[in-house]
Amino acid sequence: KSGIARYFVEWVFGSLALSNGWLRFPGENMSITVSNDVRLLDSSTLDLGGDGLVTNELGGAGYYFNLGLTNGPVLRCGGNLLLTNSSALRVFAGATNVEGAAGALVSVTGQFAVVGNSWVSPVSHGTNGGSVEFEVGALTVASDSGFMADRLGFLGGLPKDAARNYWGYGPG
Repeated sequence: KSGIARYFVEWVFGSLALSNGWLRFPGENMSITVSNDVRLLDSSTLDLGGDGLVTNELGGAGYYFNLGLTNGPVLRCGGNLLLTNSSALRVFAGATNVEGAAGALVSVTGQFAVVGNSWVSPVSHGTNGGSVEFEVGALTVASDSGFMADRLGFLGGLPKDAARNYWGYGPG
């Protein structure tokens, strides 16, 4: 029910549904095109991008970041994108060096619905600041769901004693 798909440049699907699982697509220059609907159901998580795991100073849970990647992921959905029942979409941006360029792209032709205690987490590049761009036909976000980028901006720097790192506190 869970897995990691690596080492591809482009995947094309008619539809994509994930229920009660975790699927991660890490890698550079990765593009996923879904001609119809993408559905994340029942506590599912879809991670796009990310090549390194950063944890807190105590070794606790952390996040994947595109620390070395220059080209972040692209998800193109020709239908609707639905997150429901405590599901999550996490998109990890790559570095950018061009003004106005996105570090990752999520494009949804139809309705992008985030409902039922579900969350979208756009993660900016940790050292470059490249961010995720969303292009959607229509957006619905329920009051118990949303977009959350807390602590998912710049990684921060080292204090003088270098014993602890500072987390990124950018606006996301």
